[in-house]
Amino acid sequence: MRAAVLLAVAALIAPALANAAAVTGETPVAPASAGGAMVIRTLIGGETLQPIAEGAVIRIGPADADWSASDVQDPVNCLAQAVYYEARSESLDGQEGVAQVVINRTRQGLYPADVCGVVFQRSAGGTCQFSFACDGSMDRPIEPAAWDRAHAIATQALHGFVFKPLKDATHFHAAWMTPYWGPSLTRIRQIGGHIFYR
Repeated sequence: MRAAVLLAVAALIAPALANAAAVTGETPVAPASAGGAMVIRTLIGGETLQPIAEGAVIRIGPADADWSASDVQDPVNCLAQAVYYEARSESLDGQEGVAQVVINRTRQGLYPADVCGVVFQRSAGGTCQFSFACDGSMDRPIEPAAWDRAHAIATQALHGFVFKPLKDATHFHAAWMTPYWGPSLTRIRQIGGHIFYR
């Protein structure tokens, strides 16, 4: 099958090479095989054409979940990442609730005192406090409009905005799951797809 595809491609390229040779006066260089892969060479100069990356992934977080709070990070971006990856499809209230949980944790004493430290904290077992920091979500391209909204919510939270319905919340989880720690906390309310606790 692969040989048939290569022959078909070569048959399609051959007329183009012949036409180019007539225009340029150069001898065409036919596709060559290197380890079973087709290599296309330029008509003038004979260099191998290099593939171009299809598209870059926008990466706005740490390179991996082993990021240390001692690294310099922007608290607005860290909080925006939490809002974006944890609640991108939620209502404004749901997104402000996630931001409030992160801010509340920085003040509680049981968590790091800075936003980036809270967002990328690992538990004693090595798992991430926020799933997006460990599950590969940050490797996917971002949606610019949703990112701008998350960034605005993070900015207002860091400038003192308090989402009053969740002013004491320190935990949340997706409504479809039942974490082991749920019964040990006081449930405050459900907003969209998340249930919040203190």
